[in-house]
Amino acid sequence: MNRILLCFLFLLAGLNSFSQPITVNNTTYTVPQLVQNVLFAAPPGGGSSCVGTINNITWSTGTNFGSTNGIGFFQNSNPDFPLTSGVILSTGNAMNAPGPNTTTLGDGTNAWVGDNQLLTYLQSLGIAPATDTSNNATILEFDFTPLTNQMSFDFLFASEEYGTFQCTFSDSFAFFLTNVTAGTPPTNLALIPSTTTPISVVTIRDMANNAGCGSANPTYFGNYNGGANAAASATNFNGETVLMTATSTVIPNNVYHIKLVIADRNDNQYDSAVFLGGGSFDIGSADLTSPDFIGTSDFTIADGTAICGSTPIHIQAGSIAIPNVTYSWSLNNGSPIPGANTFDYTVTQAGIYTVTLTYPGGCQQSDSMIVEYLPSPPLGTPNDLTLCSAPFDLTNNTAIILNGASNTLTYHHSLFDAQQLASPISNASNYNGTDGEIIYAAVEDDATGCITTTQFMLHINPLLCSNATPVQPPNLTLCESSFGSGTATFNFTPQTAIILGANNPANYTVTYHLTQAAADGDTGAINPINTFVNTSNPQTIYVRMEEIANPLTYGTTSFQLIVNPLPTATISGTTTICSGTNTVITFNGTPNATVTYTVDSGANQTIVLNAAGTNTVTTPNLFANSTYTLVSVLNTATTCTRTIVGSATITVRVLPIATISGTTSICSGTTSIITFNGTPNATITFTIDGGSNQTIGLNGSGSATLATPILTANSTYNLVSVILSGTPACSQSLSSSATITVNPLPTATISGTTTVCSGETVIISFNGTPNAEVLYNINSNPNQTITLDALGNAMIVTSVLLSTTTYTLVGVLNTNTSCSQLQSGSAVVTVNNAPTITTPTDYVV
Repeated sequence: MNRILLCFLFLLAGLNSFSQPITVNNTTYTVPQLVQNVLFAAPPGGGSSCVGTINNITWSTGTNFGSTNGIGFFQNSNPDFPLTSGVILSTGNAMNAPGPNTTTLGDGTNAWVGDNQLLTYLQSLGIAPATDTSNNATILEFDFTPLTNQMSFDFLFASEEYGTFQCTFSDSFAFFLTNVTAGTPPTNLALIPSTTTPISVVTIRDMANNAGCGSANPTYFGNYNGGANAAASATNFNGETVLMTATSTVIPNNVYHIKLVIADRNDNQYDSAVFLGGGSFDIGSADLTSPDFIGTSDFTIADGTAICGSTPIHIQAGSIAIPNVTYSWSLNNGSPIPGANTFDYTVTQAGIYTVTLTYPGGCQQSDSMIVEYLPSPPLGTPNDLTLCSAPFDLTNNTAIILNGASNTLTYHHSLFDAQQLASPISNASNYNGTDGEIIYAAVEDDATGCITTTQFMLHINPLLCSNATPVQPPNLTLCESSFGSGTATFNFTPQTAIILGANNPANYTVTYHLTQAAADGDTGAINPINTFVNTSNPQTIYVRMEEIANPLTYGTTSFQLIVNPLPTATISGTTTICSGTNTVITFNGTPNATVTYTVDSGANQTIVLNAAGTNTVTTPNLFANSTYTLVSVLNTATTCTRTIVGSATITVRVLPIATISGTTSICSGTTSIITFNGTPNATITFTIDGGSNQTIGLNGSGSATLATPILTANSTYNLVSVILSGTPACSQSLSSSATITVNPLPTATISGTTTVCSGETVIISFNGTPNAEVLYNINSNPNQTITLDALGNAMIVTSVLLSTTTYTLVGVLNTNTSCSQLQSGSAVVTVNNAPTITTPTDYVV
């Protein structure tokens, strides 16, 4: 009985050890730490591994949308679950992932959105219909830089959809990898091995868990946690795949971006998760044992690899620099070498060189190398070689440089050639060197093969020579003596001192010749040398410098005589203009020359001709004649200048003038005279009472008259303008006028016609223009006058009339305007005689 009990207890203990669920928490690590310290953990765990750069870590899960957290850190001791630790990405609450599998996981609210990239990817493969939606997406993204050509990491997929829903429903996940450096499109690494099929419930399943559909890639299905397996399940998910590895070929030192995403499809029920193996992310690390690293070999005297003293050594930590890794070089385990912070370094002295690589996560790698230099042979210091002229014997320095040794010595043109024993000077004992040339000597140690270099300089001092070597003088340049001649008078005297150089003038004679043959033969020397006129342009002059003590010792050289032409300039623009207008003066001549001129003998002014040799000046408005006169012209390129003559005269025509007169008063029905005066022969434009323009020409005396028509109303004659013909025709506007005031004619009437008895008087009335003087007569007798009052009335009382009397109007005069006119009309007074009265006869009856 005890034995049976013991076996039962042992069985219980065994079941307990194989049924431990995973543990999950989301507080031990931040999300960036889950990447740096979990996914990229260095064995046996904890801390950041020395891998390529990992940065730009971002994430999104339910907590971004007011829902549950789908990201967590998990640990496991259950051997049925193939991962011991890592990161869980869930479409629900990651904290609900631990087993046993006793509840249905369906966390996450509708506010927690899905991932469009994942959904679009599935739809592009025909896996998800266009009507599908994505929900409750958990995303983890970061950039990394691999140090190897292959990257990988471990994972497994788990889902509540295994079993009942594995035939038709499947949440989705993907590992999208993008080469950022190359700009390539993303690829999904979450594929069934050796296929392009994404991993999901419907692509990896075992029909033993649901006979409603056939198995799909069952070799990759891991555990089914339903039924009898539920109590011992490490997770609370119905099923999971086997442990799988996502891999991809990568390009070392390129920047890659990976997006790890999982999401529910069409609902937020029946959660799924992807478990990422801690420490399984392998993107390579710097291999300090590779041939690219410095520590693969030392340079020591003991092993025969020491470096010759004249040879710099280029060492480097890897074939190229690792992005975002900090490099530091130190010497002899001391402080870092200042400025030595790149992946390579050039060694120029013996010592122990150490490079330290510091990764963004803080991990460091170091490697060292020993560099020893072979001792250089003790060379002597060579002397500079000085001669009056080449060639040089370079071997004069050989014994000095070797300093008693028997090593091989060669001479070279450059330090590089000397260090490489390349292109040695073959005629070292008869070398045609130049003044100031540096010669490099290379000594090869016959015992070690090391090369040591030194140098010396060659000098040429003509003072040490016995032959005459003239210094070539500069060319002589003058402006031509007269315009167009192409000749000038040259003075060679200043050239002599230049030709002699450092030579003593007392020991040499210098002569000038027209040909090289004449200089060589010492014939036809130019004399005098201070007034030579060239015969061609340019002309070469040949110089002979002869040693007085030994006339056969001489040297020759030459120089040129160059004559620059004198510039030229002309002026044009002579013309006649009307007063108050302007004109253009044109200058032509040598292109880019500066022309000096005056205006009306004023101060000098200048104008620069353009590249075509022309320029213009616009005059101001002129009211008097003006003359532009050339003074000189300068070619600034050659500094040649000369005085020049020429002018342009602007004649200014005075504007014509005109006046009008004739303002007066006239009586209605009469005419008047308008008088025009002004510039002789000018034509005047005028208007009458604002009508159309009319013209009248002035005679040679500058006058003209115009009789008006008979006027009955006021009339105004206005001047408009005056123009004088010619070249040019000049005119100006006018505004004066003459006004003719027309006075009306006075009028008068007479009244008083009547019949009276003889011996009576009557009143004769006159009416008309107020204050007018009326002329009348009585019975055609001499005229009489009567003045109307201010109201235009007047009357007379006739004398006692004894017979018929006629009062006749003759005329009327307005004394204020002197206007008058004849008048007609009369008043007739008929006088009747009184009846005769007969004295009656007395009758006596």
